Amino acid sequence: MPSSKRVVPLAAESMYPANDPSAHASWITLPDGERVRVVQSGADDAPPLLLLHGWGCSAFAWRYLAGPLADAGWRAIAIDLRGHGLSDRPGDPAKYQRAQMVDHLAATMDALGVASAPIIAHSMGGAVAMALALRNPERVTRMALFGAVGFGIVDRAAWSQLLPPSLTGALLPMRIPRWAVKFALQHSRGERGVADEQEVDEYWAPTQFPDFLNAMRLLLHGFTWSPWTPTELGDVSQPLLLMFGDRDPVVRPQRVVPTLARCLHSAELHVAQGAGHVVPEERPAWALERLLPFLGTPVRALG
Repeated sequence: MPSSKRVVPLAAESMYPANDPSAHASWITLPDGERVRVVQSGADDAPPLLLLHGWGCSAFAWRYLAGPLADAGWRAIAIDLRGHGLSDRPGDPAKYQRAQMVDHLAATMDALGVASAPIIAHSMGGAVAMALALRNPERVTRMALFGAVGFGIVDRAAWSQLLPPSLTGALLPMRIPRWAVKFALQHSRGERGVADEQEVDEYWAPTQFPDFLNAMRLLLHGFTWSPWTPTELGDVSQPLLLMFGDRDPVVRPQRVVPTLARCLHSAELHVAQGAGHVVPEERPAWALERLLPFLGTPVRALG
């Protein structure tokens, strides 16, 4: 069935990276039994590089960057964060607090055998990366963040109204309509506007699982979406690359840049003209032009 006429979501086995021979998905089991899906590109013995998506997304968000990063010598590891993609979606609200999401990331790194690594992250994933870097600085060598939560006021009112705290159990919708996902994707973008049908299908697919919608609701109301304090920003010790779209409707750069200029004197800051909230998908070539020099040449571990 052509994607443009799809009336039911993609089956799990058809989701990314099903049609991408350069990437492969696998599941790891954490000590508490929770399962995490990761999508890896590059040689198994290459230096690891973590990719963290935003709220409501999955490893699919990195489809344009993972291959080129692998070609540059990295083992690009895109993680389906807790509640997202095809990773487990526990029902405990406490699991979706920022500290617990950081615990989940650290445990995933342990299971992957990654002691430390650079992190590239988007939106909510940027807040998780920052929190790990502040709590365990030895685990994060450098960070490149796109439209990261924590660097300004996040506009999440529309989604909070769609998935309010009272919407639990049988009250949760069975599935978000495909048109609503397409509308949200279009709204998140800048000049590019229209999302292609594959994007819509991939982002619509997880909504077929009722516990996915519950996980998104728990994150909306349990995660820390507020800005970092000047003191916290001043404690960041890792090299930091920050990238925003000048038409980002979620983390608006015009409200962010002045704070960053005051608190992060050593950070590298770039704004993509005409881009919205999802710069890695809207401007992948622009992103890679800045990412590759920032990351430098991958260095393989000895022995």
